[in-house]
Amino acid sequence: MIYQPYDRSWWVECRVQGAAILRDWVKTLVFVAAFALLLNLFFPRYAVKGASMEPTLHETERLFVSNVDTMTRPPERGEVIVLTSPHDGELIVKRVIGLPGEVVEIRSGRVYINGVPLHEDYINEAPRYSGHWEVGANQYFILGDNRNHSLDSGDYGPIDASIIHGVVKFRWWPLSDLSMFAVPDYGTLGSNQHTP
Repeated sequence: MIYQPYDRSWWVECRVQGAAILRDWVKTLVFVAAFALLLNLFFPRYAVKGASMEPTLHETERLFVSNVDTMTRPPERGEVIVLTSPHDGELIVKRVIGLPGEVVEIRSGRVYINGVPLHEDYINEAPRYSGHWEVGANQYFILGDNRNHSLDSGDYGPIDASIIHGVVKFRWWPLSDLSMFAVPDYGTLGSNQHTP
């Protein structure tokens, strides 16, 4: 009988290939985990709850929000934002109406910024309440588009910029309503200009 030693080269080759495949999988998993972490940190996704932003947003719709915008620039008039409610600490979505240093007034169903009427074609119905607010430095006046069914600055006044988390960029669910959010054109007021 002739003794033939076991050929280990096949086993070594399998181990080398297996280690290479494992390294590739680990690299891929690390990349995916890092990407998901960054996506959730800077571009979280939210679900709409309630009717305060109708007709712009409806319950159960899903939104893609940019936290980077709030880190790099102040919010613009007309942007839809996600913030912590000063009323109950819940996350809410509203529209920026008044900017720092402005005077916001609601009377006869219209919103006025420093005495200039704000043209709003996105609201559900004209507000049935009135009020006068001075927006301080580093503050914003926010309202829901469903003016008469929204708990917002009309109830608790201007909010501090520190509680704003992000700017809504687009609706991604349902897919039939996939859409980007643009800043409305407010004519002479401008969308991002502080009026004197």
